[in-house]
Amino acid sequence: MRKVYIALRITLWSLIGYFIGCAISKFYDYKTRPDWYLVQSAPWYLGIEIQAVITGLIALGILLVMWRIRRKENFFGYKNHDSNH
Repeated sequence: MRKVYIALRITLWSLIGYFIGCAISKFYDYKTRPDWYLVQSAPWYLGIEIQAVITGLIALGILLVMWRIRRKENFFGYKNHDSNH
């Protein structure tokens, strides 16, 4: 389970990095070509907000799975409070 936990942690940070990179790219594009965004009825940052919500939900799901693995497998060597030994 340790390998799964590590893979999930890498996936989580990759997802966050991807979101930050896309947001910076969109902001830079808006600053260099603001006239392209004048014809849209929605604000230029709406795509970033939608992507932030989706990224947050996926990150929350990954964090929940990581929490379950850590709790179930006694990941860090601490005693599991659910066991009746």
